[in-house]
Amino acid sequence: MVRQQFRKHMHEIDPMRIQKLKDDAARGLINHILYESEKMTGRKFSGSK
Repeated sequence: MVRQQFRKHMHEIDPMRIQKLKDDAARGLINHILYESEKMTGRKFSGSK
């Protein structure tokens, strides 16, 4: 899925748009890591529920 997004935007030349895409990718990877950690440990790391 990540590779698909990079290929989709590989011809982007606007530096501001590139930075936003990089930030979005980093946020997505962090969210995935938290999700997998929660799944493995059974603990919730996010939210106040």
